[in-house]
Amino acid sequence: MKATGMIRKIDDLGRIVIPKEIRKTLKIREGDSLEIYTNAEGEVILKRYAPLGDLLENIESLAESISNNTDSNICVTDTKQILVATGSLVDKYLYKEISKELLEKLDERMLWQNKGENHLKLIEGEEINRSSNQLIVPIIYEGSVLGSVILVTYDMKRQITDVEIKMIKVMTDYLANRM
Repeated sequence: MKATGMIRKIDDLGRIVIPKEIRKTLKIREGDSLEIYTNAEGEVILKRYAPLGDLLENIESLAESISNNTDSNICVTDTKQILVATGSLVDKYLYKEISKELLEKLDERMLWQNKGENHLKLIEGEEINRSSNQLIVPIIYEGSVLGSVILVTYDMKRQITDVEIKMIKVMTDYLANRM
């Protein structure tokens, strides 16, 4: 465990402030959930809560199935990073931090699909790929955005179909209902 040299007091309600430097380093934002653990030595351990993490195996299987049946690529994100990627996106996107632009779209809590030249950068540091069709559907549980399911195709002659949109919506509903 890394010592920080920072000391904080617990207030009369049992609260403690996590220093800004640590929140910034660990990318913990206001409203994020943390899991609290203790170990045998009496240490308290805080870990960012990843609600989709427990479902990862099921998510991967479902994403692969949709990808294979639609001839497209699928990504599943939480609000920090890409947790699952299929096809040609695995090496490029898996476990990469999602872009601020994608996070802003998720905060709108609406389905988003690129039209014409309107493309979205999916991960930080990525150049915008103007030769892709993108569909982004947020995963919403009890009013909170938990992440998203993204469908990407690289055949610009082929539009994303209504059936594909419904499949991705079904996947986001399934994931939200498993929370």
